[in-house]
Amino acid sequence: MAVRAEQNLPPSVEKNRHPLGFSFALYEPTNIIYNNEDIRKKVGVKKVRRASPHETSEYMMFHAARKVFDSHNPLDFLAVSSSFPTGENLSEMLVDVLGLDVSHRVDVHAACSGYTRALLHLAELGQDQKLDGWNIGFVAAEKYSPYLTNGSFDAGIFTDGAIALSNLVYGENFRIVSATGHHLDTPHDTALRMPVDQTKMVEPFISEQIPPSQTGMFEMQGPVVYRSVIDPRHGVPSLIEEVLEAATLSADDIDYIIPHQGSSRTNAGLMEKLPVFKDKFVTDIQDGNLSSGSIPRALSRLVPEKEMIRVLNVGFGAGLYGAAVITEHGELT
Repeated sequence: MAVRAEQNLPPSVEKNRHPLGFSFALYEPTNIIYNNEDIRKKVGVKKVRRASPHETSEYMMFHAARKVFDSHNPLDFLAVSSSFPTGENLSEMLVDVLGLDVSHRVDVHAACSGYTRALLHLAELGQDQKLDGWNIGFVAAEKYSPYLTNGSFDAGIFTDGAIALSNLVYGENFRIVSATGHHLDTPHDTALRMPVDQTKMVEPFISEQIPPSQTGMFEMQGPVVYRSVIDPRHGVPSLIEEVLEAATLSADDIDYIIPHQGSSRTNAGLMEKLPVFKDKFVTDIQDGNLSSGSIPRALSRLVPEKEMIRVLNVGFGAGLYGAAVITEHGELT
């Protein structure tokens, strides 16, 4: 798909400078659906946004990214995450349309784990070369609405939109302390299925195996996914223990924990299993599940109490893959 730079920028998109030093822009479609009281109480989502037919993933990606990326400011690393591949490489498209100078770029297709999977990939690059001084950018563009059954519970959870982060300068205002990721040890990895066409993934990309949908629509066994995620021995709690141990850190060393913002019920379940983190959990689900953009959106809304914070980011979702990454943000030097 061709995206033309002369298109008018939607009025809802603005460049913002976060107190921790990075910049961000959020694209939110103007079509809003307000949830009923049942959904609000069960998962904490008050409203979701629905993209119109012309608001494709590429379109939303472009309008968020153009606000924060500058062709005169080279990027050392750019990751573009989208749950549903389109047959085009989105990072390449962004580079071409905005005229960006990018050294390393990659598309990410890992559903709700997209952000942490991208950070894990960056950490792996750091094993072979120094990342100090690298200028890092991330974009998540998600459009789930075509794959949600009207009137279903899932339709009241997922929201469409895009978010872009820039000016994450490694060693200055951003650093990865520890990262790990793998499929959760559970027999229920098919409890969440998606109509993802893997033949439409274009190199360079990283992805995780997602069970295919049997109906062409998003399919989730909510209670099964919930129990699998909060399981202390095989779910997200064990993943958190693993990344902390690798960093030789404890809960006392973490300022905030930002899990994937899928539902307030899941966050509450994780808090119950991880009481030492109870006061450090960030919940930002009222505007819907933005999939791979949910953690960056929560980070962008965070109001830190210190000039430097340490965040434990945890992404999890389809295929019951999870990735946990400890990051530092703010005045690092």
